[in-house]
Order: sequence, then structure tokens, then C-alpha cells
Amino acid sequence: AALAAAAEPRLRHWTAKEKPCDSQGLPDGPITSHSSTFVHCRQRRQEVYRSTASMLLRLFRAVYRSKPCLIGAVLFEIVVSLIMNVMHRPVESYNAGTTLDLRYGYTADDVRYWLYKLGPEGREKYLRMVQWDIFPYIPAYTILLGSLLLMESEKTGGQYPCELAWAAPVIMVCDIVETSLNGYATKKFPQKISNRLVLISSVANMLKWAYFALSILLLAYLFIFNRISPKKKNDKVLSKNKKED
Repeated sequence: AALAAAAEPRLRHWTAKEKPCDSQGLPDGPITSHSSTFVHCRQRRQEVYRSTASMLLRLFRAVYRSKPCLIGAVLFEIVVSLIMNVMHRPVESYNAGTTLDLRYGYTADDVRYWLYKLGPEGREKYLRMVQWDIFPYIPAYTILLGSLLLMESEKTGGQYPCELAWAAPVIMVCDIVETSLNGYATKKFPQKISNRLVLISSVANMLKWAYFALSILLLAYLFIFNRISPKKKNDKVLSKNKKED
């Protein structure tokens, strides 16, 4: 009886925390402090996600709707990519193999062997490349790719959602995670980093390339779709007829 009396408050505590939810995702019955905090935190996260998505879409839309901004984004990406290529060549000259960022997945042994082959001077040069990669290289291609995807998706007249442009920020996040962890491993060498961190970096690397390939294919498809769509042809015919009238 004493054990049951001691366990009863804890049982009521867990029962209150695990109340079933209604159709709107809110707990049925009286809301306890634990459940109300959980609901509030979930609502805050959703608000942050929505505001971030809206902010990025506004940025992409502002870039592609302004011809000078779009041309500037293209030119800036070209310049940044050329500088990245110049910084990448010395790293490749140490015969350590393909840079981790350009591979499709890797293991902890691959990372340690590559860093060992680079040597102290090569690792210093790679760290400088990591800094340039995180900024301005990654933001540059994210803004350009997101703006082009949004431009082509909105040209379809609602047939394809504007959320397709979200592929660019996903690539950005994966690239930042991968590059940051590779830079951390380079700084820690010859000390080993956790195999779990290498796994996270490798998964981010593979997701980055998968989403990048998907984005390029999607952009090419939307570009062709908007040029050969029957609706576009009809609009051109109608505008031509109006001019003749």
C-alpha cells in the first residue's frame, strides 16, 4: 500500500504529460504546465520556420525580379567560383586524392588518410579554402540557384510550387555542415574526431550532391517547360493577334 501511494503522484504526472491530442494537435482536457510548454515550443518553431521560409523566398524573388541584381548574382558567383578554383589547386597538388568536398561520401579512415597525405602545409591551405567556402562561396550559389528556381517555378503560372526553390537552402545547410566538420577534423589532426561526426559529415556530403543534381535537373526541366508549354505558345499567339489588331 505504501509503494502504491508513493507511485500514484508519479503516475498522475506521466498521465498528464501524455494526454491524447485533438484534430488540431492540441491536448484534450485540461492543459498541464508540461503540455502547454510543449505546445508553445512547437508553435514557436513553426513560426520560425515559416518566417525563415518567407524571408528567403522574398530574397530570391527580389533578386530575380531585378535584372541588375540577377546579373550581379551571376557575375559574383563566377568570380567567387574562380577564386575557389585557384585556392583548390594547391590543395590538389599534394597528391592526397580528391578533396573530401568533391567526393560522394567517405569513411573515418578516408578522412584521416587524406589529412595525413596533405601534410601541415596542405592542411593550412585547406583551412583557408574552408573559410572561403563557408563565406562567400556557399551564400553566393545559394542565392543564385534559389532565385533561378523560384523564377522558373513562378513562370509556370502555379503549375509548380514556388517551394521548389527551397532546394537551394537545403544544399546550403548540408554544405555548411559538411565543410565545418571537415574543417574541425583538419584542425584537430592528428587527434581523431568522433566517427559519428565523420558519419554526419559524410551523410551531409551525399545529401548535398543529391540535392544539387536534383536542383540542376529540375531547373533544366522548368526552363524547357516554360519555353515549350502550350500555354506559352497560346499567349504568344494572342499577344501577336492583339498587336496586329
